[in-house]
Order: sequence, then C-alpha cells, then structure tokens
Amino acid sequence: DIGLILLLALLLYVRYRGALVDLHRGTSAISGEVFKLMNRSSDGSKLGLEKNGTRYYARIKSTLVTNLSVGDYILINGTLEALPQPRSPKDFDFGKYLYYQGYSGIIRIQALQAIPLKKQPKRWLEAFRNGKFGKVQAWNWEPQLKGIYAALFLGIRSAVTEDTRANFQSAGIMHLLAISGLHLGIVYLVLERLVALLKRSELGRIFQFGILLMGLWTFALFTGSGPSVLRA
Repeated sequence: DIGLILLLALLLYVRYRGALVDLHRGTSAISGEVFKLMNRSSDGSKLGLEKNGTRYYARIKSTLVTNLSVGDYILINGTLEALPQPRSPKDFDFGKYLYYQGYSGIIRIQALQAIPLKKQPKRWLEAFRNGKFGKVQAWNWEPQLKGIYAALFLGIRSAVTEDTRANFQSAGIMHLLAISGLHLGIVYLVLERLVALLKRSELGRIFQFGILLMGLWTFALFTGSGPSVLRA
C-alpha cells in the first residue's frame, strides 16, 4: 500500500530529522559554545559543542584542550560528519546513543582557538560538578561503583567501566545509567515523602511546592541538564 509506505517514510523522517546534518566535505571553520567537557586525560578529551541550538560531539587532543572551559566560545578548523552507524547488528549503536543525548553530528577537530567569555552560571556549575567528580574518583571504592555513582548522581557517564557497560547492555538496562525522567520521578517521590507533613496547612502546601520545584531543578542542573531531563 503506497499510503502506508509514505506514512512510514514520514514517521522515520520526523523521528530522525534531528540527526541529519549539513555535511561539509574537507576542512571548514566552525564556531560554537562548549557546553560539556568529558574525559580530560593525557590522551585527550571529548566535548559537546553547541551552535544555534544544534549540538555536536567532538574528540580533541590533550594539546588543544589546555585551559578550555565550559562556556567558552571557540572557533575551530575541522570536518563535520553524520552520526555513525553500527558496523554490525550486534555492535553498540554509538550513533543512536549520541542522538538520544541530543547530538546531531560529529566534528573532527584539527585546530581551535578559544575565546573565553565572562563567567556564566553554567560554567560555575560545570566546575562544581567536575570538582565533585574528582573527589569521587579519589574514593577508595571499586571503579565499577564509582562509575555508577558518578553516572547516577552527577550525570557523568565517562567513568563507567567497559565491563559495567557490557553487563548493563546485556541485561537491557543501559538506559538506567542515563539521567532521564525516570530518575527525576524518583527524586520527586523522595522529596514528596520528606515534606509530606507540610500538606497539613495551606501555607505548608506553598512551601512544599517551592521545595519540590527547587529540588527538581537543582537535580536537573546538577546532573548536566540533559534533553530528557529538561523535557520531564
């Protein structure tokens, strides 16, 4: 049925149109704001770049990431690519993972120039999160536990070990490590229980609403303000 085929094609387009990017073959100049820095190490880092509301994922050499901070506006030379496809059905679909994290493409960075802007709240928040993450890394815990803790309470999944990822993927619960509306709902239920006694008066209900609202937004901002959390 031609109508059914057209309908399916339309649904697929609507579903994946966010992953379609304007590809530029060869090297080009791309500018944008750094909204996330991940995996700072001697081998390099990964960063999220935002331009006009569109987010891109990039790997960057350690020699280029010196003094780079969240909130910096950067001008880079690199190539823009579409999200990758798995090489086989059994491989981890990294492109789909990036898509659900809000990314629309990948940038291969060759050179960059950072232009620090004035201090912004999200830069302070990212610095605070990174500081807490550093303390978690210093804990005398098993690497698997530290990775799960950082993913669930800080929204930082870079510390999750490959064994943990494999175990969660085989069990079909990998989504639990990504902060989403489910986690926000759990936080809401916990907060609601803690302030349940405030329901007894009209003024108490107003305070309860304020505490719940502030608690949910604090959790959302503290864990990185992912697209799924903001939607929830």
